[in-house]
Amino acid sequence: MQSFEIDPMRDTVIIGKMGTKVVFHKACFEDMNGKVAKSNVNITLK
Repeated sequence: MQSFEIDPMRDTVIIGKMGTKVVFHKACFEDMNGKVAKSNVNITLK
């Protein structure tokens, strides 16, 4: 299992140990109120 902490206000690419590549575009996450998330987001690859 791999964990990453990303800034949701920046375009981000994470690459896992097995070569999995995931692209997150700026402002692609929302909070529970439907507003753009501005706090760091934790991502886990299994």
